Amino acid sequence: MGAVSELVSVEVADPTDEVLRGCYLDAPSKGSRAEANALEVSGWVLGAHGPVAAVEFCDGDRLVWRTPVEVARPDLAAAFPDVAWAERAGFATTLSTTGTTADLVLRISAVLPDEARVPVASLRIRRGWRHGPPGEAALVSVVIPCYNQAHFLAEAVESVIAQTHPHHEVVVVDDGSTDNTREVAARYPGVRCVRQRNAGLAAARNTGIRRSNGDFLVFLDADDRLRPKALQAGLDDLRAHPECAFVSGHYRRVSLDGSPIPTPELPCAGADPYETLLRSNYVGMPATALYRREVFEHVAAFDTSLPACEDYDLNLRIARRFPVHCHEHVVADYRRHGSSMSGDLPRMLASAITVMRRQRPHLRDSAEHRAAYQAGVRFWRGYYGDPLRRDLAARLSAGDWRPGVRELVALARYHPRALSRLRDRSQP
Repeated sequence: MGAVSELVSVEVADPTDEVLRGCYLDAPSKGSRAEANALEVSGWVLGAHGPVAAVEFCDGDRLVWRTPVEVARPDLAAAFPDVAWAERAGFATTLSTTGTTADLVLRISAVLPDEARVPVASLRIRRGWRHGPPGEAALVSVVIPCYNQAHFLAEAVESVIAQTHPHHEVVVVDDGSTDNTREVAARYPGVRCVRQRNAGLAAARNTGIRRSNGDFLVFLDADDRLRPKALQAGLDDLRAHPECAFVSGHYRRVSLDGSPIPTPELPCAGADPYETLLRSNYVGMPATALYRREVFEHVAAFDTSLPACEDYDLNLRIARRFPVHCHEHVVADYRRHGSSMSGDLPRMLASAITVMRRQRPHLRDSAEHRAAYQAGVRFWRGYYGDPLRRDLAARLSAGDWRPGVRELVALARYHPRALSRLRDRSQP
């Protein structure tokens, strides 16, 4: 199981004796398949006037990989006895294609001692996943973590039962609830309820991954609902984009009683979903996404150290390595109510900025990603930090000089500029 790459075509350049005496690509060959993150490439390149320094692999103008030309090649030494450097004119490397486009064309160039580049070969690689595209018989596991939300759970379960795609299973993970979560789940034949000690939302979802059977996964919070065509829309989009690790749609907001309320527009990602995710969480909520189970063989599941935004963290880690896609269908109802986690501004601010900061080591090679990161930090500070500051400012204006330590610590650590404006009542 897992992601694979298929080499669709190989073209080797025909160099002139003025620059290169010859070159050849020993591997891979057309039609070969390999793990997506481990494509073995080997060959040789012989300079006409001196040894070649390195071989570079480029995706358009972007350098993907560079490897030295230093592998021993006795066969070349025998074939070119007049060329002293022929004996070490080989190269061999393991090329990672994770994080690249689904239909990738890599240009291979020889790097001469004067840093000039000479074409050697090109590889066209199509990335995908081991099993075939999702069909009508695809089993989708819908994991519903629940902690003391039995009063919403029935709607969540019934929204799965009502799906137009009939091949699904429901796994309710009772995360140590003290209400009647287990009894509500038991009302529905075929719904499996797994009980564990309270360990948090991320741990409950991870339990659901382990205890479910489908090739595809959807994570539905107990207070939310799926729209009737949600699973079918996701499977259709995966069929159209077989290279993707997950696909996502849109959601609508609903009130406590389930009636629709105004929903901000969240456009789909552009050509670089990872960059779009760095700027803001366009996926919006967990239930909009449908994942291939295989992706969890390559990417760790939900991070249990995060008190919130663990789905955002997961999607960033996946989109950084694999293609993902979003479609225009509304697939979930996101319920807004007073006890929802999103209303805990200190927790949400701390989690969102922590998730962003974890991406910093992966941004060194892309100015676009660094700019998106900075924009994303500003977005989350504005989205959670500024309302938190305004709330504290209002309390100070009302004469409450004992603002919560938790709120002040969150601002100090994750939005320090807001502290300097906290006592300025003229700030909006």
